[in-house]
Amino acid sequence: MYHYSMRKFFVALAFLSAFTFIPLFAQASVDTSHRFYRYAQSWELRGLISEVPPLRPYPLANIKAILETVMENGNEEDVEIAKELWEEETGRAWHATVGVEASYKLTSNDESLSKDDFLVALTPGVFGEFSLFNDFVSMGYDFALDGFALGDKHGFNPLYTKRPYDYAEDAAKLGPFKTYIDINDLISVGKTNIFFQGGLSRRGYGPFLSDGTMIDDSSIHAPNFQLTYINPRFSYTQMISIIAASTCTGPSVCTFDKYFAFHAVELNFFNGKFSVAYVENTIFGERFDPSYLLPVPFMAIQTLYDAADNLQMGLVFKFKPIKGLQFSAEVYVDDMDVNNIVKFNFDTRNRFNFRVGGVYAPENSICSLVQFDYMAIMPFMYTHWQYESATSGLIPVGQINYSDYTHYGNNIATALPPNSERVYFKIDLTPFKNFNLSISSAFIRHGNVAESFTEEEAITFLLAASGQYSTDGSIFTHSMFENENGTSLNVIPTGHYHLNYLTQTHQMYVIQAGIDADYTFFRAKYGSLAVTFSYNFECIINKGVDSHLYPGGLVTDNNDGTYAVEGWGTSKTQAEVVQYFKDSWADSMRNVFNNYFTIGIRYTF
Repeated sequence: MYHYSMRKFFVALAFLSAFTFIPLFAQASVDTSHRFYRYAQSWELRGLISEVPPLRPYPLANIKAILETVMENGNEEDVEIAKELWEEETGRAWHATVGVEASYKLTSNDESLSKDDFLVALTPGVFGEFSLFNDFVSMGYDFALDGFALGDKHGFNPLYTKRPYDYAEDAAKLGPFKTYIDINDLISVGKTNIFFQGGLSRRGYGPFLSDGTMIDDSSIHAPNFQLTYINPRFSYTQMISIIAASTCTGPSVCTFDKYFAFHAVELNFFNGKFSVAYVENTIFGERFDPSYLLPVPFMAIQTLYDAADNLQMGLVFKFKPIKGLQFSAEVYVDDMDVNNIVKFNFDTRNRFNFRVGGVYAPENSICSLVQFDYMAIMPFMYTHWQYESATSGLIPVGQINYSDYTHYGNNIATALPPNSERVYFKIDLTPFKNFNLSISSAFIRHGNVAESFTEEEAITFLLAASGQYSTDGSIFTHSMFENENGTSLNVIPTGHYHLNYLTQTHQMYVIQAGIDADYTFFRAKYGSLAVTFSYNFECIINKGVDSHLYPGGLVTDNNDGTYAVEGWGTSKTQAEVVQYFKDSWADSMRNVFNNYFTIGIRYTF
């Protein structure tokens, strides 16, 4: 079957080679994934530019200032790239693009079963920028129609990567295509050192341009408002976003009245060779709280509300020992048990994310940027519970969660779930003009924290209603039970008072490797034509660790010390019931091998 599937792929590849497309590229002032930001990071590390804004994307005035500096001071290759980007950003107020993208996925598991699937995406769009008063006011925008045919649009991304498109799940049927409206815009007002931004867009923060540990560049867009001030010694930015709330157990339902507030202050030392930033964010809902617009510590504000909101704080360190090289470390904390830590007891309630790595930008090389990093996410980091009200202590089925770290059912930060670690490597190459190549790899380890729970804790999950709790170890698995007798916290002792970091018997291992290439045939007054190809390989060992271990709605208490299990037995002990679900969960695990192919061509006017 595998060889037959591959034969079908090559036939389809030949047929679609003339009708393929890569995702729409908007202007740099509205698109966090624009190639400008990879070049800007390289130029900053090599000392060509400084004082870049802390949040991506940048206003048009800052983008133009960066490009002007590079055109004046860069080497021949830098100047050529900067001129291309300058023409792209300033040559006209609008661009039109059209194309088709073809993706193919081949999946096989260790039982010799295989499945293949196709997806065709048609994506016409218009994007551009315009400015007034010498760039004091500017706006970047894109408008696209994303049409998908043949396959499931969500099934063609490797595990723990986010979707490349921004749209709601409400498609119009146009011939064979399910078509979605994809819109982003961002207005900037101010100068390069102090400005306001507002609009509907993705945002990114941090020294790494992928999988941000507080705000990820690839997270789905949201309405946001931001104020930023920059000078050579420090920068300050404050932002509030209006985000979508989902249920406590997943993104099946999304609604309004949830907010994400963020601010960061960064101090620079030794002529920019070393910097430290203090960062805070809080997530709150069912009210709009203007106090989070103030430039005061969110931690101090939250104490006035009995710590009811979801607050995280962190530090970001950057060190540039030599030209072109930067080492970075990030730590973001949700909860720390300081009393036990000072006693050197680390098996306690510590919820944090840690990331350390480096970025290297060599000069006069076919290699433009190298990134390598290690990330560790403790159990229950980013998670949060939500009671029915401030006085009930109930967590009913379908309860909307206004305080977990999600927007539209996805983590605002990295797609990696809690209780995981990852080693990541990426290199960007330009073997010859107009040809870009990226090679990446990752090793991921993940455990389901629910496996660490005791029998007494497990039976509480099993006796709950179906859909009341999540036990898949994702960002929706929190450390609280419903409390029918009052409003005080009803904690899961093993989850709340112990670390449980990757101590589980069953763990999932993920190996990923990918290559992305694009080549631009020409750039002229009448437009440009580019083709792309990408291939990603993925091996998942013990796929199923991330499934629900203790699903509710299947067990009934007989009130005599025994339990009935739907489809299995009517008089079982607590130990037998819990072991039955553990065995069923373990038996469902399998090894999966995925191959993702994408080819494309894009014409932009």
